[in-house]
Parts: sequence; C-alpha cells; structure tokens
Amino acid sequence: MNIDAEGESLKPKSQRLKVVLELAERNEQASMEVLSSKRQYRDQQQEQLEHLQSYHVQYVHDMKKGMAGSQNVSNLQANLQFMNQVDIAIQQQEGVAESAQNAFNLALDEWKALHQKTKGMTDLITRYKNEELLLAEKKAQKQIEDDLQARRLRR
Repeated sequence: MNIDAEGESLKPKSQRLKVVLELAERNEQASMEVLSSKRQYRDQQQEQLEHLQSYHVQYVHDMKKGMAGSQNVSNLQANLQFMNQVDIAIQQQEGVAESAQNAFNLALDEWKALHQKTKGMTDLITRYKNEELLLAEKKAQKQIEDDLQARRLRR
C-alpha cells in the first residue's frame, strides 16, 4: 500500500489503473463501432459493384443473343452507348469500393492499436495484482512469524 505526502493511504496501483483501463476499453469499443460501420459500408459498395458487373455480363449476353437476327445500326449504336455508360459506372463504383476498403483498413488498424493498448493495460493490472497479492502474503507470513516469535519470548 502506498502512502501519499500527507500520510494518507492510497489505493494499490492495480485499483488506480482501472480508470485508465476503463477509458481504454471505451475507446476500443468506440473504435469497434466505427470499424463495424466501415465494414458495412465497404460490403455495400462491393455488393453494388458486383451487381453492376453481373448486369454488364447479362446485358452483353442478351445483346449477343439478340444479334442472331438482323439488327439496325441505330439499335446497335444505342446498345453500345448504353454498355459504355455501364462500363463508366463500373469504373466509378470500383473507385468507391476501393476507397471504402481503404477506410475500412484504416479503421481496422486503429482498432487493433486500441485493442493492444487495452490488452496491455489489462496485463499490467494483472501483474500488479499478482505482485500485490504476493506482497500481502509475505506481509501476512511475516506477521504470523512475528506473532509466534513474540509468544515464544513471553513464555
């Protein structure tokens, strides 16, 4: 047990560090919530990209099937223009999906760092508790030995 400048008894280190641990846990939890929302956004953007790509493949397939017969030039040009617009949308969505992945990766890195900080604080508190228990056991053992010694001397 530590004593401050005025002689008052302070809480053991393990107790004092619990406040720091609680703050670290709150920060980690907040980071986990951000990570979860970034993951959800990333997944939505990836799903949107996959839908566009699937639509593109299906449209090409349907267009080829429709070409079996004769097709006028204006219809072909309209189809090619539409396909070009879908290609542009896919490229834009790829950029959005990549940006969402990067934001997720940053949030994941931040959460990992905060998680390690929380784990480190937990480990430190555990070490201090073990040291405090060992010290208390030694103190109790010394008290028992002192009591036995005092009884022997009184006889």
